[in-house]
Amino acid sequence: MTTGRAYVSANYWLQLDGLDCGQINSVSGGYISAEVQEIAQNGGYFVKKALGALKYSAFKLEMAGIDGGPLYDRIKALLASNHQYFNGAVMASDFNLKTRAIREFTNALLTSVTLPACDASKAKEPGYLTIEFEAEKIRNMKGDDAKPSGATKVAQKKLTPANFNFTIDAVKDATRRTTKVDALAVKAPVTRDQVGFAREYEMIPSKGVQYPNISFSVAEIDADPIYAWHQKFCIEGHCTEADETTAELVYYSHNLKDELIRVTFHNVGIYNCQPDDNKDQADAVKRVKVECYCEKIDIEFKGA
Repeated sequence: MTTGRAYVSANYWLQLDGLDCGQINSVSGGYISAEVQEIAQNGGYFVKKALGALKYSAFKLEMAGIDGGPLYDRIKALLASNHQYFNGAVMASDFNLKTRAIREFTNALLTSVTLPACDASKAKEPGYLTIEFEAEKIRNMKGDDAKPSGATKVAQKKLTPANFNFTIDAVKDATRRTTKVDALAVKAPVTRDQVGFAREYEMIPSKGVQYPNISFSVAEIDADPIYAWHQKFCIEGHCTEADETTAELVYYSHNLKDELIRVTFHNVGIYNCQPDDNKDQADAVKRVKVECYCEKIDIEFKGA
């Protein structure tokens, strides 16, 4: 018999190691399923089926920002290739902030951190930090009607894609008026140690941290130094480590003064530079898309 009223899940919260890490804009994943095995029979028309190992899908969370707490510590550790396991829960709350459902997880590892794309034409749209992680074990639990504890006072600040500044040291003046920077995803793949008889496998890092390439756009009128850099570095082959450079991307608050996130790129080299396609009577500023590689990045959440 069904009891109680249905509810609207209006708020989601992330909790790590017993501490609140802030409100989530959206959450997906963290679902539990099992492998279905087919067992051949010596006679008859039917195939015997049985359940195998459990499978847990990765969590994917969108958050307005991070100013501190255990999630910030895990991101810093990931960037340093120091993989740290953590326990926690994703809690669904109603409009009264009463917890109605809990997805509890143990021995989780961060697998991806994605910084939002920057676009000067999107001043009214919010930007979100995307966090992905996988867990060795997940359990669904009924909520206890408790409100978020606020044990970690995380003052999340809204990211706006239009409020940013991007520069590359080798061509600093040419990049000061960058109009667009694509999203940046740092990834750390994991695998599971599949040992017989177990239905839940241990999870371990499978590769080193994978840093993203940089893709950005500038007005063609500013691109001459970038064309010259591309000619020397990419075409002529002056591309040793000594020829590489550094770059910075800074996300600002609405007042365009307070820094929210500072990203530093190390060992940067250009590998592609191409103008927009030509179109007669096009009512758009002619731009150039530039792509660079980098070997490592550092992310600093200001105020954390």
